[in-house]
Amino acid sequence: MSLFDEFEEFRRKLLHRMYRRLREADEIFSSMFRGFRGFGEDLESLLESRLREFKHSTLEPIVSFNEEGDRLVILIDLPGVKKDSVNVMILEDRLEVSARVEEKVVRRALGSLSERFTFTEYRGVYGLPVPVDPKTAKVRMRGSTLVVEVEKKARD
Repeated sequence: MSLFDEFEEFRRKLLHRMYRRLREADEIFSSMFRGFRGFGEDLESLLESRLREFKHSTLEPIVSFNEEGDRLVILIDLPGVKKDSVNVMILEDRLEVSARVEEKVVRRALGSLSERFTFTEYRGVYGLPVPVDPKTAKVRMRGSTLVVEVEKKARD
């Protein structure tokens, strides 16, 4: 066997080992990231929402939905807002809320890695977990929380 043949055999074995190791690494990484399916879309949606807030000087308020028997109770956190600046529109399948902030709200985007942003308004559109009858809606402020109570739509 010539020196060239020996070198070629060594090169072939080395490439084969490298290929096998790369395949093993690919399998390991694939199994590690299977649990993150959908995470990318969720993160992208969150970032788009935050960028929209910064662009329009608005914040999306924190909202919770609670089903209580035949009613849906919606709590919306609106600190720094006066009752007369709140606008609520409730439809059968969604809630839209906006409110002018009395004092500007300063918030950092992505923690300490970026600049401060000033917000002057809350604005949000939320899909409702169940169909409701908008005509039955009752809206009141309780401190800095907007409380919306509405009856669920009767099933046909």
